[in-house]
Parts: sequence; C-alpha cells; structure tokens
Amino acid sequence: MWRNFFSRKRRDDEEMESVMHWLASNSSHERTPIHTSILSGNKHVEELLQGHEVRARRELRMEKEIFYKLVKVFRDSNLLTNSREVSVEEQLAIFLFCLSTNASNRTIQERFQHSGETISRYFNAVLEAVVSLSSRIIQLPTINTPIQISSNPKFMPYFKDCIGAIDGTHVPITICPSLQDPYRNRKGGLSQNVMVACDFKCQFVHVSAGWEGSASDARVLQDALAHGFYVPSGKYYLVDAGYANTPNFIALFRNVRYHLQEQGRSNQRPNNAKELFNLRHAQLRNHVERIIGVLKMRFPILKCASYYPIDAQSDIVIASCVVHNFIKQNDGSDNWLNQNSMQVNPTEIVDVPDGDEEYEDDVLSMNERRRAGNIRRNQIAEARGEQAAAGGEAARGEQAAAGEAAEVEQAAAGEAAEVEQAAGGEAAEVEQAAGGELTEREKGAGREPAAAASKELGGRRPREEREKGAGGKISAGREASSRREPNTLAQTKVFNTVKILWVPKQALRCIHIALLCVEENPEHRPTMQEVVHMLSCQNVVLPKPQCPAYLWTEMARAHS
Repeated sequence: MWRNFFSRKRRDDEEMESVMHWLASNSSHERTPIHTSILSGNKHVEELLQGHEVRARRELRMEKEIFYKLVKVFRDSNLLTNSREVSVEEQLAIFLFCLSTNASNRTIQERFQHSGETISRYFNAVLEAVVSLSSRIIQLPTINTPIQISSNPKFMPYFKDCIGAIDGTHVPITICPSLQDPYRNRKGGLSQNVMVACDFKCQFVHVSAGWEGSASDARVLQDALAHGFYVPSGKYYLVDAGYANTPNFIALFRNVRYHLQEQGRSNQRPNNAKELFNLRHAQLRNHVERIIGVLKMRFPILKCASYYPIDAQSDIVIASCVVHNFIKQNDGSDNWLNQNSMQVNPTEIVDVPDGDEEYEDDVLSMNERRRAGNIRRNQIAEARGEQAAAGGEAARGEQAAAGEAAEVEQAAAGEAAEVEQAAGGEAAEVEQAAGGELTEREKGAGREPAAAASKELGGRRPREEREKGAGGKISAGREASSRREPNTLAQTKVFNTVKILWVPKQALRCIHIALLCVEENPEHRPTMQEVVHMLSCQNVVLPKPQCPAYLWTEMARAHS
C-alpha cells in the first residue's frame, strides 16, 4: 500500500514539475499589444480641446470652457484623479463619447486605444462621480415667483404661485427576457418611465428614473413625493392630462383647446376663460417639453436601447440631467443642437411613448384632492378671463377714440385744403376771364392794351403796376401763398388721397362748398364746423351760393 502511495506521489510531482517548467518557459515571451495607433486616447482629447470649437462641441456635447470647468469640479471634489495611463480629461471624454454615440465597447477601444476592461472601468467611475453630484446640481426651486412669470403680464399675477412644470418621458432599455414584462410600454416596446420636473430657466429640479414602462405617470409622481420630492405650501407645478388636477399640480381643462398647435390651426383668439387659461398653461408648460427634447438631442443614448446593466441605464438618465444642468448653469448654449448633430445610427432609435394621454384615476391620494384642485384652477381661469376681457374692452375703446379723433382731424384738414384750392381756382378763372374781356375791348378800339386799360380805369395804373410800385409786397405774398404747402401731416395725407379718389361728383360738391365759403357777405359764409359737416355727410342739402365777393369786385373795377 505504501509503495503504491509513494509511486503515485512521485508521478504527480513529476507532472507538476513539467507543468511549472512549461509555464516558466512561456512567461518569458512578451505580450503583443493590440492598440498601437499613433493617435492615442490622450492625444485625441488634446486634439479636440485645441482644435475647432464645432468639432469639440460635437464630440463632447458642450463648449470647451465648460468641459474644463467640469473637470475642475471632479478634481476639486476628489471624485476623479489621474491614473498612470488615463487623465481625468480623457476619462470624462470617454464617458461623454458613450452618451453621444451609444457606441459599443469595441468601438470605444478603437477610438481611445485602451482595452475593453479599461474603458468599462473608467466609464463606471465617471458615471458614479456624475451621479454623486446630482444633489448639488439638481435642486428644488425657490418659493419666489420666477422672473419669467413676474415680468410677463400674460402670466402675472395669475400664475405667480407656479414654480415649474412636470412631465413624463420614456427611455428605451435592454433587459433579460425573464424581466421584460413590467417594462413593456403601451406601444409594445421596452422602456423605463422617467418623471422630470423643471423650472422656467430650463433646468431640472427633480428626476425620477428606473420605473417600469408600464407604470403610469401619476404613479411615478406619487413615488417621487414619497422619496424626497415635495411642493412648498401654496405653490404648484403645471402638469398635462396624464396627471390628476390637484392644488399642487394644476392640469389644463379637458375637452377644451389647449395645445399651442391647436390654437395655431384654429387661427382665432381664445373664446372664453377656459381656452385662455389652457393657452397660457400650454405656453408655460412648454418649458418641460423643450427641456426633454434638448436632453435627448444632446445625449442621443437616451433614444436608443443601450446594453449596460439595468441599474446603470437608470443612472445614465440621471447623469445626463446633471450634465445638462451644469451646462445651463455655466451659460452653455443648446441652439446648435438639431437632428443632424446626433451621432447615432437612425436605425438604433426606438419609438417610445411621450407620456400618458389621460389620467387613469389610479392614485387614491390624488383622487381625494381633485375637487380642491378644480376650485383653484377655476379661480385662476376666471381671474385671468376677467382681466383679459377688461383689458380688451379698454384697448378697443382707446383704439376707437383715437381712430375717431384722427378721422375728424384728417377730414377738417382736408376740407380746409380743398376749400383753399377751390377758391384759388375760381379766382384764377375770374381773373383770366376779366383779362380776356379787357383784351377784346382793347383790340376793338385799336389801342395798345396797357393804354386802353389805363383810360378805362379812369387813369389808374394797372393792378400789376400798382403791385410793383408798392414794392412787390402783394405779388410776393400771392406767390408765397401759391407755393404754400400743407402745414400738417394730416393735410399732406389728405391731398394725396384727394388726388387718388377725385371723381366728378365729389369735385362738384367741393366746388359748391367752396363758393359758399367765398360769398360777398361774410355772414352768409359757413363756419369750419359746418364745412366739415357738409363734406362728411353726403346727404346734407347744400344752399345755393350767392355772388362771390372777389368776382364782383373785379367786375366792378373793370366796368368803372
């Protein structure tokens, strides 16, 4: 027995010695590295940060100066440190590249020239560091009225107690088949239901991620209230039709036009207080819809089903919101974001629901407060409607009064100008007729016109000579009067209008009124108010004009 034992032990020792010898002989060989590109990950990041702003923004999803600020926060907080091979800048760049492309581990290895284990390790390290900043960067709003409301009369003072807006959105996920059923949404896909609350500066104030896609928006909100989210007393958030209308969460009126596109398609103003309330409600709540759209365009991984563990997929949503807030707090821009700026394959984008279209009455605690919420909503709507009606009537009254005053002023100026023009024309015709008559008489007598005129007028000099002898004052005055332009803007507009609208019937009426204004007896001449009345009222019967003073004076002089 002992002999068999020792022989077996000796055989095992020989085999072990041969194995150790083989391992020692093979360990002397150096491993051949796979990633040997000249452009290492560190050099790639340096090239981005030193290159064009557009390229850096496309790769890092933010401006370069904001990227440096975020790196400084990680270093100062001791959340991330440089390793022997990977700097903090490169670690953050790896993380942001994953969020912007939803790239596979192998693709990231090729971009940054690191092993798969290195990529995975630093992605998780940055993810954990960003999520740890959520309590500092995502904070509940203050109880003060937002400046976006207090400075806008459309919303103030009716929405003075509103501090933000809430909505639900779905983010695609990947999960093992045995756990898929609860995450299947109403479109049949797999997603997590995420509730976000934002203020009117387009910053997140609360995020609840990780809920199953089959859960309703109201249930996610109920869970958020039980885990740190709260509404200050007297304040409220704006919500859509997927939530119950309560004093702290004001929804819009159902079966009433409410969406901004519906208001635009109808091409008319709100007809009642409820429509006006829904319009203003939609304008304010549009902030949360915009912030969700910006978030998903900045980090397209939220539109795709990623292959990270389910817990990491929830943390990615929170981390994306943290980075978004950090960018907004440092005056970053989102105007450059559009569909063309996304670096994901369109075939990877998953169609998910936008949110619940109708409240399902599935939260008892909210159902009990719906009556109080309806009362508060009605008070806001009625106050807003009364103010709009009063403001509309006042504006219409002022506009009508201003229009009537302008019409009266324009008519008065126009009539004065027409009277002056008509009188001048009649005077010119009379003068021309008198001059022609004198010429005929002079020719018949065979004398020179000037001598004949001097004799017939009893030796008096002709009017032109008398005016010239008087130093030309009369002629200069008449010449200046003929060149005189209207002295007001209203008269100028009336003259231009008269040229366009001048017709024979109106011309005859104006001449008739002009003859009344130049009658010989001043007591028979109409006042300016009567002239305006004659011109503005076509039904007024005009009296027959008497002898014009200028005509008979010239004729008397001619026959004397």
